[in-house]
Amino acid sequence: GVAMVAYSSMDYENAKFQFESIKSNFGNTSSANTSSYFLGKIAYENSDFINSSLHLNDFLKNSDDDILICGAIKLLTEISLKNNNPEEALKNLDKATKYKFSNSLMLDLELMKVVTFLIMDDSKSGKVILEEIDNQKDLPSHIKQRVEELYGMI
Repeated sequence: GVAMVAYSSMDYENAKFQFESIKSNFGNTSSANTSSYFLGKIAYENSDFINSSLHLNDFLKNSDDDILICGAIKLLTEISLKNNNPEEALKNLDKATKYKFSNSLMLDLELMKVVTFLIMDDSKSGKVILEEIDNQKDLPSHIKQRVEELYGMI
């Protein structure tokens, strides 16, 4: 409760303290694991990418919360890209195959893969993924828009 209120208020120092307390006091519980996710997000917001990666990977080892898992994978991918390591970014995105995400979340991750391929100057691989997505029926409007934007970048 208090940790989430502090986090929502962007009081990251207090939130960090609260999440660290939860993690140390409640060991191997889902609350402690969720704390790892938020500690990773706080570290990311503070551009502390090393600690962010450590917390997010720790979170992924024990989580079953699809939305937070997807968020952790996205953050780890962004960290890899900020560190000029697109190969690692692709490995992070491949972690998603272990989970049963909604179609919309999977499409978001696939679009991140396209962006990563474009960063690697591999527009051919990016275009293959875009075509696979574009051929799906009933795409959410935000996905269609992003597909069109990425086609424009190829």
